[in-house]
Amino acid sequence: MRILEILLIILALIYLMQVLLKRKFISSKTMIILLTVSLILHVFIESMRWQMTPVYFTILIALFGEYFNKVIDSPWLRGAVFGLGLIGVICSAVLAYLLPIFKLPKPTGPFDVRTTYCKFQTKDDSLGAKIWFPAFEKPKRKVRAKYHPKPANALKGVMGMPGFIFSHFKIVKTSAYSTIDLSVSDTLQYPIVFYSHGAMSNYIDNTALLQEITSRGYVVVALDHQFSLEKYGIDPALARSLDPVSQMLFIDQLLQYAVPDQVNDFEFVKEQIAKGEPPWISLIDTSRIAYIGHSLGGATAVEAMSQNADLGVGVNLDGPINPNCVDSWNDTLLYISAFSPDLPDNELAKREVPPDFYRAVKNYELTPVKALFSNESVEGSWLRIKQAGHLDFTDVPYLMPMLKSKRYHRSTGHQLKAKIIVNFLDTYLKKLPAKEINHGGLEQLF
Repeated sequence: MRILEILLIILALIYLMQVLLKRKFISSKTMIILLTVSLILHVFIESMRWQMTPVYFTILIALFGEYFNKVIDSPWLRGAVFGLGLIGVICSAVLAYLLPIFKLPKPTGPFDVRTTYCKFQTKDDSLGAKIWFPAFEKPKRKVRAKYHPKPANALKGVMGMPGFIFSHFKIVKTSAYSTIDLSVSDTLQYPIVFYSHGAMSNYIDNTALLQEITSRGYVVVALDHQFSLEKYGIDPALARSLDPVSQMLFIDQLLQYAVPDQVNDFEFVKEQIAKGEPPWISLIDTSRIAYIGHSLGGATAVEAMSQNADLGVGVNLDGPINPNCVDSWNDTLLYISAFSPDLPDNELAKREVPPDFYRAVKNYELTPVKALFSNESVEGSWLRIKQAGHLDFTDVPYLMPMLKSKRYHRSTGHQLKAKIIVNFLDTYLKKLPAKEINHGGLEQLF
């Protein structure tokens, strides 16, 4: 929580105590000044957000009561005002804590990061993408990009939630500069990384990782797939089911219907880039390509590579792999898993995962992965971050800390994940010597 938010909550609680006890701990004049100044500073410095609505309402009642010197005589009414106000303030405090104004890790690479949202358009079709690109110099207009400028509409349905839940994202600033202006010194060409997000997610869901990759000298294109279950005729009940058979059917339908469509998104954007229209395209070396994805996006990345003649590499973050890709696979892949389905029941239970359900579904997903890496001609690695759950491979540990795995340390986990991926990209796309990564939370499978 932010400092002024905490101050407003404290002032609201003081006012409620004054109502309940019919006493003045702080004089009306002082209380009005404190409330007014704190609220104005909060609005202009921190910005308002929906989680604090009950506190705002209580503050306005307090200002009205103190200004007109209104005193509630009835003990029942005082108790009702105190009780309802206290419930509202507690709700605000809890919501503000569970859905914080978060700070993502700062990129550690030598390049500044710039970003823009681009709409690729043809006569019949269009597709959006978030672009991150490196720069040697800070732009003249130093405006930090918001995590998402219009989240309420754009993120409706993400993780099955209404859009207003994410409206505070427009307050959160990233480390990237919001501009498409290129510096005079921007004459180098960088490898391009395509990113594909997971099901019921969004192209911004791995901003921390993509900013880090960009700061290391890569242009990143995160595709806005506009995923929805309705789009592919998939029953939402399958996604919510804790029945292993239903969940396996859900995975199969994603691989059958969603993945091919999202691979077409890759091809569409690549065609537009080949036309060389936006100015940042001059930064791209199209002979060095990587496909990265999380969950369904990981499956999309692998499928895109298997259908392509590009000399590229792939990174699948805990996503399934279409069994049809296994036999024909001859590319380079980094696969990073969440915690193992081979953990005993008590260990899986500690991670708040239904053991039998998790074990059945995870083994179903990993069977093609094992088959692929059993092929001696496959180049790359299969690693596991031991304490990481599925959502820990995205920004979720920062966006909604309550959804991260209990034993997962988000800062250490992010650093490890980013270091592994950047090392992999540097080794295969920039031909730099591979670095040895020794970390107790890392397990080498293949």
